[in-house]
Amino acid sequence: MIFKDFLDTISYFYYPKGKSVFDIDYNRTIETKRYLEKVHFNYINNQEFILFLNHLNKKINPLLAIEFKMGTTPSFNCQITLKLDDSKIKVLSIYISHLIPFFHLCQLEGDFCNRTVSLIEAYSSEEVKLIDSVKTEITNMLFFYEFPRDFLLNKIPDLKEEEKFTYLNAFFTDHYRILNF
Repeated sequence: MIFKDFLDTISYFYYPKGKSVFDIDYNRTIETKRYLEKVHFNYINNQEFILFLNHLNKKINPLLAIEFKMGTTPSFNCQITLKLDDSKIKVLSIYISHLIPFFHLCQLEGDFCNRTVSLIEAYSSEEVKLIDSVKTEITNMLFFYEFPRDFLLNKIPDLKEEEKFTYLNAFFTDHYRILNF
């Protein structure tokens, strides 16, 4: 319960209670301004993240690719291509939060024919080794910790961002995507 209270408190610091993104005054709230300042600051001062990506690329080579995205989402998102063929791409997606000292990893599969992205829950032993290595590097270099999976999809009380605004949305991403897909 203490951890959930902590997450709620941080959420309310960056997201206004009782407001929808469609409300006219949403962008004028102090919470939204804090959020934009924090995300903007992290994108401008991203040297630590770039150093981490360079280190990770050297550490777990050979990789097909490591790509990363910067925008107005609540996290840095980088992806390691695990498998690529004519019809599908499989990636390890890494979300490193701007707002809390946590990260979230997931495996995604994109289908080029149907233009769909699916969350993959089953991992091969080789993928588990890679994931463990990435977790260790994030923890040791950035001092961030893995966000508990059982909290990710919990709805945050009193936030009207969307119909179901979760900790995944608040701290990592609005939806799973494969970069440049």
